Amino acid sequence: MDFSTFSFKGQSFSGIMGAVVGALLSWGGFEGAAALGEETSDPKRNIPRALLTTVIGASVLFILVMFAQSIGFGTDAAGVKAFASSGNSLATLGHTYVGQWFSLVLSFTAIMSAFGCMLGSAGTAGRLLFAFSRDGVGPASWGRLDKRGEPTSAMTAVILVTLVVSVVSFVTGHPAMGLGSAALSDYFYYSTIGAITLMVAYLMVELGTIRHILTERTELMKEIIIPIIGSLLILVVFYYNVKTQTSWLAAPFVAFAIMVVGLLIGVATPGIAEKINAGLSRDLSEGEGKNLAASSGHGQPPFPTTEV
Repeated sequence: MDFSTFSFKGQSFSGIMGAVVGALLSWGGFEGAAALGEETSDPKRNIPRALLTTVIGASVLFILVMFAQSIGFGTDAAGVKAFASSGNSLATLGHTYVGQWFSLVLSFTAIMSAFGCMLGSAGTAGRLLFAFSRDGVGPASWGRLDKRGEPTSAMTAVILVTLVVSVVSFVTGHPAMGLGSAALSDYFYYSTIGAITLMVAYLMVELGTIRHILTERTELMKEIIIPIIGSLLILVVFYYNVKTQTSWLAAPFVAFAIMVVGLLIGVATPGIAEKINAGLSRDLSEGEGKNLAASSGHGQPPFPTTEV
């Protein structure tokens, strides 16, 4: 096996920092488990457990898969170029090493995986929209559940926005990132926007942890080094992803614009953060209470009873 794929030799620091955003696409999203707090039995125990096992499992899986693909295409210049330009790398390798039938199996699996990812993302985003709207931060229709206990209206809104963006991209031919495939360009453009906004969320968590330790948990002062390192790493990644951009429509700038809009909404509506925090905290408490009620033999409905 060629373990040179793990070497930084010949790679610039700027290139490595740019790749961090791509790597985050593989690990990012695990915190979506927190969005299911009110549907989880014993959320204070099970959600942290889900977060930890997801990160560990994803780390092992993606490192092994990326290593296998890298040596499958080859680590020379031709192999790297072929890997970078492949619209479905696993299917390409399947066809090369096994046959067309296996390539079709992998392609079908990839399609189902992408569809499942879309449903998972819509479910998480819809659940968050439901929680916000239920607490008065959003349209009232998004804050109601259907007879099955699902935030159907909120999830439908998410799917419709996704559809509109996809159609507009297809019609206009934007983005064109020179990857040799419209599908690859769309994926990396929008996923980079998502990854950068996600990294800002992680940065806020790091800064919040630092503040919490400094003001309320001074006995844990030695642990402050972890969020400090995390914050610095995120800021360095931001810098190297912005410095090379030449268009205001580049993914990092679009991501920052989206976050500025969110910031303006927060500034224009004082108290919105406290209201959202109170609602999400209540969801966790309700989930804990439902678990205690069920264990004592006095079951409660698994979802709020508001229906549409």
